[in-house]
Amino acid sequence: MNPFQKRTLSDTGLDDILNLQTDLVHCTAQQIMATLMLHHPDSPTMGQVLRDLSHQPNWWDAFAMEPPLPTTSQAADPAALVCLRDLGMEWNTNTLYVLARGHQFARSLKAMAQTWNCTQITLLPTQLTAHLLGRRRRQSLIVAYWQRSRFMTEEMDFATTYDLTQPPQFDPLPQLGECSPQLLMAGLLLRHGSQRFCAPTILQDLQTHWQWWYSFVWGPALPNPETGLANRLQVLCGLPNVWSGDCLYLWSRNRDAAIGLQNLSQNWACKTVTVLDSPETARLLAIPKGPPVVVVSW
Repeated sequence: MNPFQKRTLSDTGLDDILNLQTDLVHCTAQQIMATLMLHHPDSPTMGQVLRDLSHQPNWWDAFAMEPPLPTTSQAADPAALVCLRDLGMEWNTNTLYVLARGHQFARSLKAMAQTWNCTQITLLPTQLTAHLLGRRRRQSLIVAYWQRSRFMTEEMDFATTYDLTQPPQFDPLPQLGECSPQLLMAGLLLRHGSQRFCAPTILQDLQTHWQWWYSFVWGPALPNPETGLANRLQVLCGLPNVWSGDCLYLWSRNRDAAIGLQNLSQNWACKTVTVLDSPETARLLAIPKGPPVVVVSW
């Protein structure tokens, strides 16, 4: 599958929260995230989630479908970057974070989530929520988790799966309802509010060197012993307009391509760039083995 091929999403009755005919360049980060959810393998359930949220807009400030919180603050859990592995085909993250406007609204959201066929629904304590968001405001966070049903059990032919025979086109970007998950991720990169780097330059460089990578995602840094879980969900703080984050994760095609991306990133005013070794890449992407991931941070 070509990860940049235009796709058409059907009318989902989400006019209150999402207009799929809006050009990607004119959308908010929250609208892009909502559209990504419609590319989930269980799109009917995600459509129900979005409809329910659209009917109660006063209950919440922001929401995002992201990987689950790690079970330890020392390191990222296995499959923490599985969304990077499958981005050419779908948005397969399995945890929804909804930032409520108060504890009472959070309880109402938790009750509403009972109809979403979740594996687990959690109302996080305000202290933990503040730690995850990186700010002191007393807010409540609902976490809805769906058990991931499939992992890669055997080595796949990445080149065939991604069918990258021509460069991507990031300009002009199509309407929301025509965007693939990877194009939507490019839209989120353009919604970053920091002046630390120029997103159009990064996308232009990636378009020029399209043969070096399979996919990319923009988001928070993976947990480590120094930072733990602090700011892990900071992306919620910038919504609806901004998709904040610290790191660009690039899945390279091979070791030489990873070195090329590492050198290319020096033009992006980044703070650090790391090429993950093969065992760590395999662990984070839930694959037996594969080409390395390049992590660029600001």
